[in-house]
Amino acid sequence: MQLTRRLRDFDNFGFGERPSKANASGRSTFTDVRLRGALLGGGGRWQDPAQLGRVIERTAADDTAIYGRTLIGPDDFNGDAFIGVRRPAPPFGPNAS
Repeated sequence: MQLTRRLRDFDNFGFGERPSKANASGRSTFTDVRLRGALLGGGGRWQDPAQLGRVIERTAADDTAIYGRTLIGPDDFNGDAFIGVRRPAPPFGPNAS
């Protein structure tokens, strides 16, 4: 508890904020007779380093915190890939008209 109190001031600092983010995704469908309906795709996500908090260097005479350096976390990059097959819906079942 004491360590958390010394490292972060949750009320006055944007804890966990990431100023910049980006994402992209795409999908391609095959048209070849043997591969008709197959699809291949992927995506990626990137986030700027998060601001984790600030170190409290000392406390002033009026019991207010005097902050030191800002603690910064790592940036984040994730990627995904997927494959699938689309088939025609059967003429019976819950979606049949």
